[in-house]
Amino acid sequence: MDVRKIDDVNKAFVTKNGTQISSIKELYGHLVALSDHEFLHHVNEQKNDFASWVEHVHGDKALAHALRQAVSKEATRKVLFMSLFR
Repeated sequence: MDVRKIDDVNKAFVTKNGTQISSIKELYGHLVALSDHEFLHHVNEQKNDFASWVEHVHGDKALAHALRQAVSKEATRKVLFMSLFR
């Protein structure tokens, strides 16, 4: 069981293509299939939707901060991996 999974579907992260993500582990797994175009829609110089979701929905400010420092898909996956499997 993923202890970071949220039960409220209204708080799920919805990607540009409509995929609903309800846990940090699901986000990590989804990044593998995420196109560069879709990644840049969510993470760019103006915003980091993944970090905002982690901070505001999951309440993990430290992880959100680390995600804001990660500007590439690979760096984002590494931050999530370290959070999930440390």
